[in-house]
Amino acid sequence: MGSHPNTLQKRRNRCLNVFGVIFFFLVSTFGAKPSLLMAADLGGGVSVSPPFQEVVLGELGDQSFTLLIENNTETTVSLRLSALDFGSLDDSGGVAFLGGPKDLEKKYGLAEWMRPVPETLTLASGKSEQVLVSIENRDNLSPGGHYGAVILRSVGDPSLNALQNGIALDQIFSVLVYTKKVGGEKYALDLEGMDFSHGIFTLPKKVALRFQNTGNVHVVPRGTLSIMDPRGREVAHGVINEASSLILPETPRVFPQLLFPLGEAFFPGTYHLNIQYRYDGKDDFSLVSEAFFLLPPLFLVLCGGLFVMLLGYGFYRARRRKKSPRLSSLS
Repeated sequence: MGSHPNTLQKRRNRCLNVFGVIFFFLVSTFGAKPSLLMAADLGGGVSVSPPFQEVVLGELGDQSFTLLIENNTETTVSLRLSALDFGSLDDSGGVAFLGGPKDLEKKYGLAEWMRPVPETLTLASGKSEQVLVSIENRDNLSPGGHYGAVILRSVGDPSLNALQNGIALDQIFSVLVYTKKVGGEKYALDLEGMDFSHGIFTLPKKVALRFQNTGNVHVVPRGTLSIMDPRGREVAHGVINEASSLILPETPRVFPQLLFPLGEAFFPGTYHLNIQYRYDGKDDFSLVSEAFFLLPPLFLVLCGGLFVMLLGYGFYRARRRKKSPRLSSLS
């Protein structure tokens, strides 16, 4: 007996979901930008641009954008296009395709309102074609952020799916679509915590900042880090999120940030790690400060040098006192 169509569709969604999780786990693990990998050729010669798209919806009216798909292979290829929701894989910023979204992902999903036209196309070698992707701004699309992906997969040509080791995989890649519907969007960003390690003699070189987006639309964190010595002098500095990475709604994300020295830390005592942050579009900064004790090596070297000098001077004075009575008796 054949499988029920709904059952087959569920199996396809599960497979696509698993592929998306594995793919974007590798992206987040090796620190590459998802947009760069998603812009890679499909099957070594089919490409799509742009790799991601941002769309702003008014309270009324649909929006659309176009994708350019090019076949740079030597054979004719067939592609099938579909829409899927996506969400955060974890707090590292990785992205996961969602075949069966949970309540949070469903709340911010976009696939239900996104339509690629045509849904299938065939490209001869060296040809290109534009695909129109429409976003339907219906009443049931709530204000705030919504996130979906246009999925492209090769069909009908096993040669595109053959790997060097002889194993065939279904080649899939995507264009991420970040949509914001105005008229009720809420922006919010909190610094939930920070993690930095240092010894009593050394300044921290890296700080992991954990931000939480408590709003209903994606935000881009901005800000600076600075370390101040006991006399108020800045001895190290860093910039938050130079890559302009974003955080999805109601989602945490950890940003590892480097600190670069501006001068030698000399004075022992309490140092302060100051973090000023905001999100794009907000004028004022929030400030968080963390204190730690430091005993700089330069100070210890100077103290050691002074101690040696004083010790030598003490020996010198002691020898002079011993010689003084003999000089008096001779006279």
